[in-house]
Amino acid sequence: MKKLSWIFLTVVGLQAFSAVKLVDGDKMRSFYGVNSHALDRLSQVKVAIIDNGFTGYQAGSGQLPASAVLVETYDAELVKKYNLGNPAYNEKMAQTEHGLQMAEIAWALSGGREEGPQFYLLNANGITNFRRAVRFAIENRVDIILYSQNRECCGNFDGGGFINQIVNEATAAGILWVNAAGNYGGRVFNSNVVMDEEGLVYFGNRSRLRLKSHIDENPAQIILNYTAPWDSETQGTDKDLDLFLYDPEGNVVAKSELKQVPEKEKLGSNETFLARERINYKFAKKDDYYTLEVRAKAGAFTGNDRLRIVVLPQREPIRLGDKAKPVDTVEFVDATPGYELMVPADNPSVITVGDINSYSATGPTIDGREKPEFLMERSEASFSNGSISSGTSNAAAIFSGILAVLKSNRPGLTRPDLLGFIKNKARVPVGPSKEKLKVVPTSDLPENFSKIIGALERELGGAPAMAGQYPSGRFAYGLPISPLDTFKLLCGEIPAGHAAFQEVKADAEFYVTNLSRYQDPVCYGRGEVLCCIRNPNGNTPHYPWDYSARDERYYLHLKKIRKVNGGVMDGAYNEIPANCVWRTPTPQELRRL
Repeated sequence: MKKLSWIFLTVVGLQAFSAVKLVDGDKMRSFYGVNSHALDRLSQVKVAIIDNGFTGYQAGSGQLPASAVLVETYDAELVKKYNLGNPAYNEKMAQTEHGLQMAEIAWALSGGREEGPQFYLLNANGITNFRRAVRFAIENRVDIILYSQNRECCGNFDGGGFINQIVNEATAAGILWVNAAGNYGGRVFNSNVVMDEEGLVYFGNRSRLRLKSHIDENPAQIILNYTAPWDSETQGTDKDLDLFLYDPEGNVVAKSELKQVPEKEKLGSNETFLARERINYKFAKKDDYYTLEVRAKAGAFTGNDRLRIVVLPQREPIRLGDKAKPVDTVEFVDATPGYELMVPADNPSVITVGDINSYSATGPTIDGREKPEFLMERSEASFSNGSISSGTSNAAAIFSGILAVLKSNRPGLTRPDLLGFIKNKARVPVGPSKEKLKVVPTSDLPENFSKIIGALERELGGAPAMAGQYPSGRFAYGLPISPLDTFKLLCGEIPAGHAAFQEVKADAEFYVTNLSRYQDPVCYGRGEVLCCIRNPNGNTPHYPWDYSARDERYYLHLKKIRKVNGGVMDGAYNEIPANCVWRTPTPQELRRL
């Protein structure tokens, strides 16, 4: 009887702690076309997964190759040699399976074979461990680092700061660093720091930003980050902003009033070196808005100082009524488009990977660099415990697995090689007017548009764009912001006296062409560019070429682009930059890179 009891307990224990595995790796590999590549040298490729935790990993369970190495505590000699903190200090891994899932996805996309790649699972819970993990990867000469995380602080939105300095050590050593873009789409507000005499920060003509809670018992984190020296985590700053949250009745329900201080030996109570404030609050469903306010307590702020507010709901997005697209449970109503990349996704030396969904963070960076470099068309992954995940973390892991295969086929593969690969899928989507629009590389646009495109790219900081051509010969150009906002950048405010522009409705269509002797009634000029509008519901129901002697092919149709929807455009606002969607190169193409 005793023996039977022991056997029963053993079986129950195995069931309770059975390894959770990725179940759709074959399907994912097939979708991304990885199976055509040889895998003979895959065992020679080394991949480091740097993450806060790997809960659930069981060596020898088949989750990863038997050669995988889990490192939670770093060797004291390594710590001493590179001055990586107190060797006696060791922060344990966080209780999260995130890192394990990323490793499983990367392995599946690399072929899911026992031969490799060689995986290192590196504990990066906390800045000290992050430093140690990066150094460990460098010392072990890994080929690829996957970091499917981001930090909402510790940089000035331009790829700098002490965390990016750590990353730069790895990329300088020749390691391909793959970073998730982050799921920050629609959750970020950016602004210059402009305040009144009492220190109240204004955003345009208002001092409050609006949030909407759609359910009760609704936790979210709100993070304020602003310009400061970030050369080290202890450098500190004397610039001090505080963050306040009001309920719809005007009551302060949460606040963060840390005192920012320059570097000193020991922090006092409620002091911090970081130019960051953070609120955790459980919202209730309300008919009106919660609001955020920022106040300056100390420091000499200038017009060049910037701030960023990020709202991170802890619940999954929900569907409201008949709306097709899910919304955040805590909706950041006043979020600004673009400039959503955090640290180290903003680093100029890393490969930043997002996906085609609206939650994927978009660039450019504040210094005008195009990011993310690649968008994955699918990021869903299913596991044996029934869980399904998606998002930019998965997208980066998928890309890392593909990259391991490419690296095994071409060991000298570099970041510039990858960026030089033509990614355009040449889709043929269907527009809302049933016109077929063939997506083409931007380089295929007519030469007479070159000055216009150059002006657009300068104004938009090199933001990614899609190009397409209708059967009539007219070209379209995709933009990351609304065409009206583009008009304001490119041509300035709409001048008085241009009736066609006075009441611009949502269904207006926007065009640009080269300024010439033609005086189109629905256009106005600035510099060398002529800005034109067609508003079917307004007083001018015609296209601009109806008023001039030009052919419609001389007008570039401006569109906002958001995402790919199965290769079909179901509206001008439902597209993404086709030239950024990743397509795995064939073995022949890889040899030509």
